[in-house]
Amino acid sequence: MKLLLKANADVNAKTKYGSTPLMVASQEGYASVVQLLLEANADVNAKNDVGATALMVASQKGHDSIVQLLLEAKAEINGKITIEHNILMFASQEGHASVVKLLLGAKSDANVNSTNGFTALMLASANGHESVVKLLLNANADVNVKTPAYRTTALFLASQNGHTPVVQLLLEANADVDAKRTDGSTALMFASQNGHVPVVELLLETNADVNAKRADGSTAYDLASKYDHKTIVKLFHGVMRAEGDLGH
Repeated sequence: MKLLLKANADVNAKTKYGSTPLMVASQEGYASVVQLLLEANADVNAKNDVGATALMVASQKGHDSIVQLLLEAKAEINGKITIEHNILMFASQEGHASVVKLLLGAKSDANVNSTNGFTALMLASANGHESVVKLLLNANADVNVKTPAYRTTALFLASQNGHTPVVQLLLEANADVDAKRTDGSTALMFASQNGHVPVVELLLETNADVNAKRADGSTAYDLASKYDHKTIVKLFHGVMRAEGDLGH
């Protein structure tokens, strides 16, 4: 690389897909090459054909040392690619806590959302990345923001996928336990339908509304029964004895 640079190789040359040497080195984790390219005035904010930058690909791959170099070179932190995910979203979705910490420290906006309304917190919650969720909540990520189409929240996604520690964090951050999607579904319904016992227990301890109904009239109890989640059905029987008949 040093020889090529001394021979005046074009530091910003692009592949047929629009990637520059800096993007390739950043994606592959070659920190020393990234350093050389930056010293040779490589365009830190160059974009490939889908709008990705070196910082985006390094963040998605979790190369924190390279992310640090790119941030020091004034890489744009809030840019989005054509599908409208930004850099923080990529790192959060993949669970790269060290990268997320760097990006937040560089003032990346924790509440930017994608075209479909997803935020970094939603993506981290959906994938069970507890440490990333903590970082985002500490950066004042909105715990109750909803996607525009289906009114999905971070708590729905974590509950649906059975990520109990994340559910706990979101509830401690005052997530609305009874928030409803467009069809009337709640986090308790998602967890009950999918058989996530620890999540159901946690939501019940937080006084989730067991009588809430979807548009089709189904309750969380109905869904647990339909999918034969016996342990969850027993949990609801306990609630029935304490509070009433759950609408049955």
